[in-house]
Amino acid sequence: MNLMTFIRKNQYFLILATIGVIFFLLYSILPFAQLDWHFNHPSINFDFKFNTPDESLNYYFSSQFARTNQLQYFEPLNNFMHRVIFPRWALVIDGRVTPGNFVGIDLIYGTLAKIFSVWSIPFLTPLFAVVGVLFFYLFIKEFFKEKVAFISALLMFVFPGWWYYASRTLFHNILFLSLLIIGLYFLIRLINSSRKKLLYSILFGLFLGLSLIVRTSEIVWVTLVILIICIFNLKKIFNFSACRRKINSPVPTKSGHLPLKRGGQPKTWSYLLISLIVFSACFVPIFYHHQIL
Repeated sequence: MNLMTFIRKNQYFLILATIGVIFFLLYSILPFAQLDWHFNHPSINFDFKFNTPDESLNYYFSSQFARTNQLQYFEPLNNFMHRVIFPRWALVIDGRVTPGNFVGIDLIYGTLAKIFSVWSIPFLTPLFAVVGVLFFYLFIKEFFKEKVAFISALLMFVFPGWWYYASRTLFHNILFLSLLIIGLYFLIRLINSSRKKLLYSILFGLFLGLSLIVRTSEIVWVTLVILIICIFNLKKIFNFSACRRKINSPVPTKSGHLPLKRGGQPKTWSYLLISLIVFSACFVPIFYHHQIL
């Protein structure tokens, strides 16, 4: 496939990716404005400021995890003040101040900050917002025409709720939804594709698990959505049509036996078990940190 053929085949996606760069800059106006202020006042000690205690807490623990692998700090004054000195949404346990909400965002952003530096943390949510829209396009394209998926993705870029939470760069919402959309896309690919099933199963379990460690309280309705998708695709998951063809086929195999057993074996459901294992593995760091907090 030459370059022009690739561009023609993926023109809608490439246009969305280009538009995504623009929206990444728009979503990142607040942290960019703070960096601009810092560059104009280099002598003043600088750190990012946020408008809500939720964002401040997530930024602090994400950056601390990037630097020290810890999700806690010790406040000695709480020994005398009966555990009243702590930020909103934090908890005090044995004098240590710990996150009081889901720690998934702190672990994910903190891990990425180890690679890209702590300064990248406020820009990760706008980045995931753009990536989420691109995968939303791919997800919709599995069911409708490319043009429908393209228009849907454009509308998602400017959807007020999406834009608002993409600009509030340390809330959980965008990260959770983007990871969930990516996971659901790989679930559909796992069901519909006859190749790369192992890869799709791992990616589905990984991104679904990451989304739910970010907002574990959403597990009920997310589970219902996945069950509904699986129910509507039972024939593909358990390969019922292949079973029927093998049963009706009078042609024996080279070994002299009808290929009923091999053809009748379920395929996709076994890969879903791999997804379940990967999904469960995503919660290991959560259990570990909850144990030591």
